[in-house]
Amino acid sequence: MIPPYKHRAAIQIRFCDTDSLGHVNNSNYLSYMELARISYIDEVFGNSINWASDGVILARAVVDFKLPVMLNDKLFVYIRTSRLGTKSFDIEYLFVREVNGENEVVSSGSTVMVAYNYANNKTIEILPEWRKRIEEFEK
Repeated sequence: MIPPYKHRAAIQIRFCDTDSLGHVNNSNYLSYMELARISYIDEVFGNSINWASDGVILARAVVDFKLPVMLNDKLFVYIRTSRLGTKSFDIEYLFVREVNGENEVVSSGSTVMVAYNYANNKTIEILPEWRKRIEEFEK
């Protein structure tokens, strides 16, 4: 693992993810972030979230591109929660290409996630159990 990231998600790059120059098109990075985020949430929370009532929504997403990624690259997204607020938390993403056993950072990103009650269509405070699970995982 790349410290201080404890979670890593492998990304399968598909041919349709590439553009006419053979790079992974920039629009795919948000999907890769989503895949990594779902993997992270599964690891941190397991089945403890009842998505029909309480969950999280995406409020903001940012991606910084450093190097192009190609179809045959071995790509991973490292992910961590970097800030826990009252109703929202920040997630950081590090896109890493593995080449001959070495890690090369190709991109980074962040999202702001907001705790949300779907039944009432309103934001809520981060549930104490969620906060505890994130804090324990990220120690």
